[in-house]
Amino acid sequence: MALAMAGLAIAFLVGVFFLSYGSKLYENWRERRLLHQATTLLEEGKLSKAAQMAQELARRHPDSLAALSILADTAERQNLEETVAWRERIARLLPESPESQLNLASAALRFGRLALAREALNRVSSNDRDSATFHVVAGWLARAEGNFAEQEEQFAAAVKKEPKNDIYQFNLAALQIRSKDAGKSKNARDMLERLSSIAPYRTGALRALLNDAVERNDRTAADSFAQQLQMSPEVTFGDYLLCLNFYRKLDEKKFRQLLEKVKPFAARNPSDLASLIEWMNQNGLAGDVVKWIDKLPTARLNSSPASVAVADAYATVKNWS
Repeated sequence: MALAMAGLAIAFLVGVFFLSYGSKLYENWRERRLLHQATTLLEEGKLSKAAQMAQELARRHPDSLAALSILADTAERQNLEETVAWRERIARLLPESPESQLNLASAALRFGRLALAREALNRVSSNDRDSATFHVVAGWLARAEGNFAEQEEQFAAAVKKEPKNDIYQFNLAALQIRSKDAGKSKNARDMLERLSSIAPYRTGALRALLNDAVERNDRTAADSFAQQLQMSPEVTFGDYLLCLNFYRKLDEKKFRQLLEKVKPFAARNPSDLASLIEWMNQNGLAGDVVKWIDKLPTARLNSSPASVAVADAYATVKNWS
């Protein structure tokens, strides 16, 4: 009888052990599955679903670096301010990691949290402050603080560490092309002309080169850069306004051609439409505005902010007559 009772007790304990162990195995399997699914969704660009799964995992394990990293990445790709909170949690868990502190500093900078960005940079150990990445983040912080000399120094240090990195070269050249040092501005101009033939940097390089040529009153170069900029696949409405400003002073025929090209481009976006009308009003073209807007749908003109610019155009024309 005693042996039978002992056997039952052992069987019960073994059953409890395997039940507990099996439950733990299941939980571990489920968490790995959630993490795998979230990672896959992130790679596929399904950010909301990836964040939802990572949130579930983070609720179970608040210190899961994998889950927090996915949440930070999804928020960052959507330009959400909560990126800062996720990066801050990761940085607290990895206080000795320069990467986690630099990621936090970058996120804080993006959303104007300059004090937090500075704190994160200060937590990077002296041994890890000579990396190109550190110099770049420190450079952008210096710019945000209005310290352009420090920005140039940090960007130059990043280029020195990684001279073949085109992103770092672009950052420095776009800054130094405005330098009063003739040697620096010449080198920057040469670098930007090289980068203007590389797709990711083409538009930014042409924009900087055009501004520089206009400032130097080099009309031939400015005309060339303006035409190249207009043909760039990444051309923006702001770029068109830049070109309009240039041709307004240089070539009436090219100016009129470009203005007619820009009008339908601007009409697709209420903000761009308002900006173009305001620009035309400020440049003595209110009469042209009144003629043009007669051909546009009323709904576009009545929406803010275009309605204010339209009213200004009519008021200006009335004052002329």
